[in-house]
Amino acid sequence: MIKKTIMAFMLIGLVSGCVDQDKKWLLEGNVNGLNRHEWQNAYPDLKLGTAGRWLQTLHEKGFLNNDGLIEGPEFKENAKKLSECLDSSMLIYDKPTNQLVASCVKMMGWAD
Repeated sequence: MIKKTIMAFMLIGLVSGCVDQDKKWLLEGNVNGLNRHEWQNAYPDLKLGTAGRWLQTLHEKGFLNNDGLIEGPEFKENAKKLSECLDSSMLIYDKPTNQLVASCVKMMGWAD
C-alpha cells in the first residue's frame, strides 16, 4: 500500500511538471465553452482560460489568420482582449456566446 501511494505521488509530480507554466492559465478554462449565463457569472480566470481555449479551437479549425495569436505572451493578452470584448458585447447584443466570439474575433481583425 505504501509503495502504491509513493508511486501515485511520483506520477502526480511528473504530470504536474509537464504543464507548460506559461500556459497554466488555460487550465482554468472550460474546454466546452460557456453559454451567456455561465459567462456572465464566471470568475475572471475562468473567462480568461475559456477565451484562450476558444482561440486555440478557432486556430485548430483554421479560422484565425495569424498563428502568432496563440503563441508566446501575446496568447494570454489576446485571450484577455477576447474576454473583454465578450463582456462588452453581452451588454449590447442578445446573441449566443459562440456568435459573439465570432464577431469579436472578426472585429479585432483576427479572422477574415
